[in-house]
Amino acid sequence: MDAEIRRREDGSPSFSPEEKARLDIKEELLKQVQETGLFKDVASFLSNSCCSQSPTSGDKPITMVSATGEC
Repeated sequence: MDAEIRRREDGSPSFSPEEKARLDIKEELLKQVQETGLFKDVASFLSNSCCSQSPTSGDKPITMVSATGEC
């Protein structure tokens, strides 16, 4: 479920109160996940593995690497 972002005539985004609340919740949840030990371990592992290559530098796109579990 994605929030729809509406643009005002001046080009700036306009969020409904519900959209703002959802974005606030997502931001807080992401912050909590990033603070976990598991997230830090996985981020460290990925930065030190072959999976840290840019998607265009390998034979396979990074989405395929992550989906198959191969590096």
